[in-house]
Order: sequence, then C-alpha cells, then structure tokens
Amino acid sequence: MVSQMRKLSPRISSALFLIIIAIFTTLHMNDTKRKLHFFVCGFPAHGHTNPTLGVVRNLIDLGYQVTYCSKEEFRESIEKNGAHFFAYSSKSLDSLVSSKVPSPDVHKVLLKSALEILPTLLPLNDQRKFDAVIYDSAAALWGQVLGDVWKCPSFYSNTPFLFTPEDTVEYMSEFMPNVDEEYLHNRALMKEKYNLSLQSDSVFDINNFSRATRIIVYVSPELQPNSEKFQGEKYIYLGNRFDNAPQPSTTRLEAGSTIYISLGTVFNENLNLLKTLIKVLSKTKYKVIVSVGKNDDIYKHLLPFQTGSNIDIYKFVDQLDVLNKASLFITHGGMNSIYEGLYLGVPMIVIPQMQEQRFNAYRIKELNAGLLLEAKQISEADIESALKKIAVKWDDYKKESLRLRATFLSSDNNKQVAKKIENIVKNFT
Repeated sequence: MVSQMRKLSPRISSALFLIIIAIFTTLHMNDTKRKLHFFVCGFPAHGHTNPTLGVVRNLIDLGYQVTYCSKEEFRESIEKNGAHFFAYSSKSLDSLVSSKVPSPDVHKVLLKSALEILPTLLPLNDQRKFDAVIYDSAAALWGQVLGDVWKCPSFYSNTPFLFTPEDTVEYMSEFMPNVDEEYLHNRALMKEKYNLSLQSDSVFDINNFSRATRIIVYVSPELQPNSEKFQGEKYIYLGNRFDNAPQPSTTRLEAGSTIYISLGTVFNENLNLLKTLIKVLSKTKYKVIVSVGKNDDIYKHLLPFQTGSNIDIYKFVDQLDVLNKASLFITHGGMNSIYEGLYLGVPMIVIPQMQEQRFNAYRIKELNAGLLLEAKQISEADIESALKKIAVKWDDYKKESLRLRATFLSSDNNKQVAKKIENIVKNFT
C-alpha cells in the first residue's frame, strides 16, 4: 500500500494518510469508550433502585459497560436495562429490608452490612478495571470505600431528599442511632480496615460523604427542601427521570373518579390503617384501587373487605398507569411514590409509616400539593375530614402538583446526567 501511495501525487498521498490516521484514531477512541466500566452499588428496595435505572440505561447507550450489584430479586429489572448483574449477600441487610430492624438500629445495621459485603466486592477490581463507582447514598455506604480504594470517581446517588443535620434532628429523630458497643466497634472497624471515618453518628449526614466526586439528587431543586444549601457543581439534580414523559392525570375528583391507595412495598404492614381506609371509602362513590405489595397475609386478610363494588384490591399494579387515571393518591410518602404522584399531577393524602416518609409528607404539605395525616391512632373521622378538605381545595392542590411536575420536566434528564457523568470520569485525575 505504501508503494502505491508513492505513485500518487504528494497532495493525494497526504490526504489518504490523514484519512487512514483518522480511521485508526476513531477505532481507538471507540475501543476506549467501550472499555469504560461503571460499578453501581444498589440498595435492594424499589424506591432506591428504579430511579437509577434511567442513568444506567443511558450510560450503556453511550457505549459503556455497567455492573450493578444488588440483591437477587432485582436481577431481572437491572438486566432488562442492559447492565451486568452481580448479587451480593448480607444477612444484616436482609433483616433491614424485611422491616425487622428498629429505627434507632438502622445505622448499626448499615455499618454491619458494609463489613459483610466489602470483602466480596473489593477483589472484583482485580479482575476488571472499574472507572467509576455510583453508590446508593448512606444505604450502600460501602460504595464510598470502593471509590477510595479503587482510586476512581465516586457518585453519591441520593434517591430520597438530602437532609441537613438540622433536618435529621427535627424530622428524623427516630433514626438517631443507638450508639451502643456494637455500633462503636463496627465504626472503628470501618476506620481501621477501610479508612471510612464518619463525621457524625448519623449515616444520613451528607457531610460524612463530602469526598464523593459528585452527589446526584433525583428531584428538581424546587422540590428539594433547603436546596439553597445544596448548590454548586458538586450537586447534579436529575429531576426528569422518564425518557418518555407520561402524561398527567386530567380526571377531576368527583363521583366515579379513581382514588389510588398504596402504602409501599417495605414498611407497609399497617393492616388496621388499610382496613380503616377501605371501610371509609367503601361508603363513597369513588372507584378505589388498593395495592398492598408482596405481603401475602395482608392481601388475604383484606380480600373479604372487598365488599363494595367500588373497591378493588391487588398485590401489585402498574402505578404510573393507575396514577394516570387517578384524581387522588393516598400514599405512605415513599420518595418514589411522591415523585410519581407529582409527575402525574395527582394531589395526595400522605400517611407516613416511618420518619423518612414523614419528612417527605411535610414537604408535600408545605408546598400545598396535598395533606399530611399521622398514621398513629388514625380514625374514620380523620379520614372523612381529610377527604372533605381535599375535595374543597382540590383545584389548589392540583395546580401545585402540576407546577412541580413542570419543574421536573425542565430539570436534567437521564441522558443529560449520563453525559455529565461521562465528562467527569473522562477528566478525572
């Protein structure tokens, strides 16, 4: 080929040479791009996993590899989005996800889970070079250790709201840790073995993870409480989670319209509350859809209460599809449900089952997108009163829900965040 090029004019030879160089350069760049590999540390709950899948999908669309580690039950949804799946094992984490851990011990269990999981994950980088770690906030705090040890960028992936220390004291006091001998021992072990030193006893304190390269927040700045404290290039707001935006509900709250009830998939064992809600709503002219989650006992127990023709009880439903037709959402206030309710523009009655959900509920109340009811000793009269108040002020709640939806649509989407992550990793030194 070189001898043939010599027979050509110098100008043509130079042009061909540049073309060949360009082709080899492009192939090399594409090869480099293919080899970029992200490691995602997930927490095994739908509200923590689902928001991250859009970013994962878009990183893969950019030509990169993603390995996502979580519990086995999330394999299908993760692999469906194109990621490699890696299952980790932790008895402590199993007990936490099954709702058998008292709130003050959550921090202790998360620390213990990290110590159980890290010995399995750390050697993975001996077999495959990972270029960045994306980890589920405090819930998968072992992710920050991996980023430190592997000397690569780390992205603190925060699916709930970010909490200031003041928020933790005021709204999350139930989760202030039980600082006992075991907790202190495990915290010292994390420092000794992995150089992870918590700056405060609360693992929810964002200051504990200030060395993360970036912090991803899965809401718009307008929804995030105290967002003025979480500004600058450190923070990436992914407010628009859906690649194809579902349309908002247009149904008014009136006779025959749909009310959707869901108390989540984890902290959802308040059978008496569900009975009370069903009893009150069975006397109304609304169509009521109840989703109870994977608890077979609760599902079987509630089926006999499906007495009125207006009540339908399911284990699981397509939540976005139901919200698209709903006029009111009665929810536990999990972050995923709050987000999807607002995205579909549906006013809410929030009945939190745990402290984090209470913080979410206060935000919905503060922004006038719905009502807050306390779950403890809730009566039929309380529910009837809330339904009347929602009916009277429904237009106001609907207007605010749609305004917040608009902030999601104008915020960064999955593709934009994936590109930001790509640029950060490429320029990391």
